[in-house]
Amino acid sequence: MPTVIPFTNQAAAPVSVALPQQSAPRVFTATFQERLAVLNAADRELRRLGFHIVWSRLAGPVPQAHIRRDASVSVAPLLNRMGPRSFRTEGGCTVVSGKFEGIVLSWAEPN
Repeated sequence: MPTVIPFTNQAAAPVSVALPQQSAPRVFTATFQERLAVLNAADRELRRLGFHIVWSRLAGPVPQAHIRRDASVSVAPLLNRMGPRSFRTEGGCTVVSGKFEGIVLSWAEPN
């Protein structure tokens, strides 16, 4: 039932106005905000390390990002901070992926 607040309009009879019920956020939930914060922090760190982020998204159970591999930027600092990695062949490249700063990070290495 909505909250009703009576008020008077000059000399007229009291009027009641129904206010909408307060409900929990359905889009920017606490979980969404936490996932977004993790993704943003990881994206900032990747940029600080000199990587170009091709895309990043919140889809799936863990936030994800994909970077473009630049031969002039060493991946050693990245590999040192990543967990176990997986490798798959796709379109003449090897796609490397693994956990980095709470997200799943991937990039393609030419074969």
